[in-house]
Amino acid sequence: NTLADVSKAVEPASPVPALTSIKIEVEQDRIVMTGTSVTKTVQEILSSSDPENGITVDTTGVFLIDPRYLGDICKNADSNQITMERVDGPIIGIYGDKAKYRINTIDPSTFPTVEMETPDATVEIPAEKLPSFLFSKIPRPRTFEGSFDKVTEGRDTFEFNAYDYYKIS
Repeated sequence: NTLADVSKAVEPASPVPALTSIKIEVEQDRIVMTGTSVTKTVQEILSSSDPENGITVDTTGVFLIDPRYLGDICKNADSNQITMERVDGPIIGIYGDKAKYRINTIDPSTFPTVEMETPDATVEIPAEKLPSFLFSKIPRPRTFEGSFDKVTEGRDTFEFNAYDYYKIS
């Protein structure tokens, strides 16, 4: 599930309130959900043109919300469709068939700028070589951070990006 995937990057406790939240950007043609910490970022994009997503966008906007609240609401809403709208200032309303919630959100301008562009330079490593690449005898300490963008069926390669975490702090 998209919310669970994005929530994996969010720190449950952080001195920076924005890092305990996910950023939801509602655009006319898509919804972008981003979760980040000081070391990793996960971003999922749901297209409103894909009928499988079941997304209808009436108004665009951006807000930060604690993923635990949103996850609990989605589980307990007892509805196939959930409606979200800005009610007043930082307060958003979330509605299901039988449930109504009002949640105070965090100012989205406090969320760090995260560049998720695909870099110009890429490296392809065959899948059978990936374990030896990751665990080769490179002197320690070593940090490997990356996001697996795509695993193509029928091919024995992974495509991934590694990011400099200083860009998100």
